[in-house]
Amino acid sequence: MIDLCCPPGLFNKAIACFPPFVVVVVISIPYAVYVFINCQIYLDDDAPGPFFGYVCLVVIHILMFFLVWSFIQAIMVDPGRVPEWYARLEMERQGMHIPGKYLDINPEDKEKLQQTLEEMGDSNVEKKLDGSGRWCRKCVRVKPDRCHHCRVCQRCVLKMDHHCPWINNCVGHYNYKYFYLFIVYALLTLFWVVASSFINFMKSISSDDVLTLGSEDFFIVITWMFCMLFSVALGGFVTFHTYLLLSNYTTIELVEKKGAVRGQSYVHPWDNGQEKNIEDCLGEYKILWMIPARISMRGNGCRFKASEQYCSDLRVSNAPSLAILK
Repeated sequence: MIDLCCPPGLFNKAIACFPPFVVVVVISIPYAVYVFINCQIYLDDDAPGPFFGYVCLVVIHILMFFLVWSFIQAIMVDPGRVPEWYARLEMERQGMHIPGKYLDINPEDKEKLQQTLEEMGDSNVEKKLDGSGRWCRKCVRVKPDRCHHCRVCQRCVLKMDHHCPWINNCVGHYNYKYFYLFIVYALLTLFWVVASSFINFMKSISSDDVLTLGSEDFFIVITWMFCMLFSVALGGFVTFHTYLLLSNYTTIELVEKKGAVRGQSYVHPWDNGQEKNIEDCLGEYKILWMIPARISMRGNGCRFKASEQYCSDLRVSNAPSLAILK
């Protein structure tokens, strides 16, 4: 679990927690209108009938359960920080310390690092222009592949995608699945509300009370229009992150790295095919992809398996790295 990414000071903490509060309000009001007005109308009317009303209630609560679960997990789960054992041992491995003199090396930590190197490779893919390993001057420690420093959280985040004010947290290695499922379930909920309440919307829009502030018809029309417009906007955002998921990009990588090597065709180091890319983010078992839990998730966020194409091109070019960062 995580200490929320709030700047010091009571006022700053209140400001940082305001966006998640807005999300809660935006979720709660349409939910209340849908359940206590739309569904109640279906339960009382002969057409389409009470059965449809019960179906609506069951579906909306299933979607809301997974939506809220994903939202809470995205907020509360730490996106991933560089482990102390990895930072110390990687610094020694790269010759930044005299072995055994400045660092108290734990045998269990050595075993963790060795296992990581065997599974993911014994060298970093991302390097600086001079070929040396990446180093965070603010945290004063090594930066693993795909790790970036967040100015808001004031620390390095493993496989950082972006800092999201709406969850008051960074989106990184350990909570990207929750963030992605949160926006997916939010979109599915919007689609269901728009589709299932369309009958009531058509009846209400021609009602004499539609312009009466506080009337049921007014709430039905306003809620339906809000959900419709918001689903269009959120749909674009979900499409974008689905592309990132299928390509194994993060937002930072797509913006900064895709055009990093000028005059050469860029080969994304982490694109291992769509199925494996999805497994890297959502887990190995397809049946658990839509469950907001880190079951069957692999990797510790410090090293990632480079694609066969990238490794092949690297051997042909004899270059130190195709993913060079400043």
